[in-house]
Amino acid sequence: MNIDTLLNKIIVSNMGNTFYRLTNADNKSWLIPSKNACSALLLYQPSSTKGRVLKSFFPLLCRSSLCCKLIHAEQVKCVLNAELQNLICRIFNVDNFEFAMFLGTPSVHQKITLQIFQDKNILGYCKISDSKDVEELFVAEGRMLTYLHDKGIDNIPHYLFNGNLNGYSVFIQSTVKTSRSAIIHEWSSIHQNFLNDVKCRTQQDILFENSDFYRDIIALKNNLNRLPFSINVNILRSAILDIEKSLYGKMVHFCAYHGDYTPWNMFVEDGSLFVFDWEYAECYYPPMLDRYHFFLQVAYFEKHWSPADVISYINSDKGSWIDVNMLILYLLSIFSRYVNREKGSVADNANPQYFFWNEILNYSYPRSNFSEFIP
Repeated sequence: MNIDTLLNKIIVSNMGNTFYRLTNADNKSWLIPSKNACSALLLYQPSSTKGRVLKSFFPLLCRSSLCCKLIHAEQVKCVLNAELQNLICRIFNVDNFEFAMFLGTPSVHQKITLQIFQDKNILGYCKISDSKDVEELFVAEGRMLTYLHDKGIDNIPHYLFNGNLNGYSVFIQSTVKTSRSAIIHEWSSIHQNFLNDVKCRTQQDILFENSDFYRDIIALKNNLNRLPFSINVNILRSAILDIEKSLYGKMVHFCAYHGDYTPWNMFVEDGSLFVFDWEYAECYYPPMLDRYHFFLQVAYFEKHWSPADVISYINSDKGSWIDVNMLILYLLSIFSRYVNREKGSVADNANPQYFFWNEILNYSYPRSNFSEFIP
């Protein structure tokens, strides 16, 4: 999708406040206002050291035109269109607000995210897309947030609005984020305790073949031909068949699954973990798969580990928590999401991840044993 086409639907250019458009090496872009830049930068969650340094010093750097050129910050002026402004004012019951904007991770599900704030007070977030598939994700996320709140899980957003404005979909949610919020990039007890609570409150006994996880691995099995030729589809097929043989017709103890449980989709506020972006969540998945996602996403995007580095970790004392069978369940689920999301057209930035997961699966599968395995 062309994100600038969507951007032009929601803003009016060459008027209003001054913003700086920042673009990183992964082709992700942000619009950061010159006014209250410190509050606006709460939306910017870089994974690299260079990005974190830029975040710390940007309010000073943007004052110099020379520095703006050096960090490739493009100066623009814009306002939101009147319809979107009025909706946001109505939802948050305010007369005016400020915003910062993330233009999304390049993919078929790319979307725009607005951080809505007043001075140092973050009111909430507004996600926008003109994709039918993403519109369906917004509907699913609203339904999941309602379900989780009904189960007593409170450290998540409240779903405030989902609807269509002149050809694009808008999803608005609350937050408790402040300037004191912290992002923790290493696994800790606070991450584990959140998953334990989700498991305790949402776990249900269900026939394996009635679960969301089974639906997803069967979708993967039916679409293995969409994978790049270098991927070992025989191991994927064998792993799926082993799991089916072990679990089909049996009751499993599955629970809610976030689906993108990573440092950039959570923060710590007053000692509690607040988790957002539930658009890939499911109700019936093996417990604790979110930890495997956290581990491999941080390894790939932040630590820049190779598959060999991951394998070395698995074999170390630090990796003693990893269950090879559960790791394979996770790898099948993430393969399934990408294969079915891309619909046969693999995004350029997804290819290296396929190879990363493939090498880990090639190592793990011969060491698995799904005989009588019940997650």
